[in-house]
Amino acid sequence: MRHGACAEWILTRFIDRQRASSIVGDLIEEQQRGTVWFWLSLMGVTLSIARRPLGGFLMATFAGGSAIAAIQSKLFTSFVSHAPTDWQQSWTTTIGLLVGFVWITTFYSTVRFGVKDPLTRSAVGFSLIGTVAIGMWWQPTVPIIAATLGLLLFATAMFFRDGRKAVAAIAILTLTQCLVWMVGLTFFATIAKYFFHSLEPILKVLLFAGYFLLTWLICAACTWMHRTILE
Repeated sequence: MRHGACAEWILTRFIDRQRASSIVGDLIEEQQRGTVWFWLSLMGVTLSIARRPLGGFLMATFAGGSAIAAIQSKLFTSFVSHAPTDWQQSWTTTIGLLVGFVWITTFYSTVRFGVKDPLTRSAVGFSLIGTVAIGMWWQPTVPIIAATLGLLLFATAMFFRDGRKAVAAIAILTLTQCLVWMVGLTFFATIAKYFFHSLEPILKVLLFAGYFLLTWLICAACTWMHRTILE
């Protein structure tokens, strides 16, 4: 029984409890083959189930991080070339951060749930539109066209049940990411203000680890949101 409870706990990190209980029950029925067989079989099942979540996490971490870095780099470079007003700099920086977070959701959802999933399709659409708007913000017509396309995508999604759920999930995930991001930056800024010189190497490690933690939280929230809203 202890083996069963432990095995079920491991599997519920990746799938719902009902499915985990069913898999563990099947393994327990064959447990007369021995304890070693039980744990090896559990390991094989876990690796098979965890392949997509793990792949999605790695994709979100590295591809999503690269997308955020590329967007911010493009913005700062364009600020030097095109001398934006305070209002332009404010909205492009804000939208750029939001689009970067949506890209993280996009990469994770693509690997975790597939390209045909409503969450993936909606996230891809919004992230592409947002990226174009940010990448060419100085062209007067581009933000207008992007905003129009975004509204059309939103309106189209409202006609479908899965579309409405996907848009709601993206909105909740993005706002949550912004909140966690701001809290994390405030925390690190406060520490750096008083202990930067003495703890500089440690702060760099903490900042790097904090990004991995943030991405893991985003992926976990995405999975939970998908299970709760879309399934």
